[in-house]
Amino acid sequence: MSRPQLKLPKKSIDRDTKPGLDTPTSPLMPSHVAGTSASSTSSPSPTITTVAPSSISADAKNVSLSVEKIRLEHIATRILGRFRPVSKDWFYTYAKALRRVTNEPLNRSRETLAKIYQYANLNEIVQELLQPGDAGPFDEDISDDDWETDIVQAALVERNKRTIEIIKSRNPAIAQDRNNLLTSDGIYYLGLFNTPPMHRIALSELGLPK
Repeated sequence: MSRPQLKLPKKSIDRDTKPGLDTPTSPLMPSHVAGTSASSTSSPSPTITTVAPSSISADAKNVSLSVEKIRLEHIATRILGRFRPVSKDWFYTYAKALRRVTNEPLNRSRETLAKIYQYANLNEIVQELLQPGDAGPFDEDISDDDWETDIVQAALVERNKRTIEIIKSRNPAIAQDRNNLLTSDGIYYLGLFNTPPMHRIALSELGLPK
């Protein structure tokens, strides 16, 4: 569980800015074969437009960067959206883990976790879990390379910040007492957005009292 940098994103470079290209200021003119009068008043030869290979390469690179940015923004959107546990039983298990931090009554802890997962209340998520649907998105689904990008890191930080705010708003008394865990890293290591096997590992590594 050493992956989560969860830092504020670095100031990113504007990747949409195209590098300056040196373009010729005069057209390439065709040479004429001897035999034509030097004083000929024939119309000027047509301009031949050429495209520098570096121009093509730069455009292709910018298109690639744009596609990559869209892909990462899609991952970020999913991170900030609703999270669906694999089942109601596992949702209750995750709520027990949260309770070890908040010391809430179990049913209240379930309500808190429902809000963290972006549901209005406990009843809404329970009804959702009775219907077929895909679980996740899980943190394990994010590749290491994607995890380290500013876009994904910013989404993770925002999600954990939102989680902390929900916990504090529902449990003002623990804001000071549980200060060591109410951090971005602490919320991550609680494993609330992990698959069940990774959640078990994360929780055991924290060593919280039951």
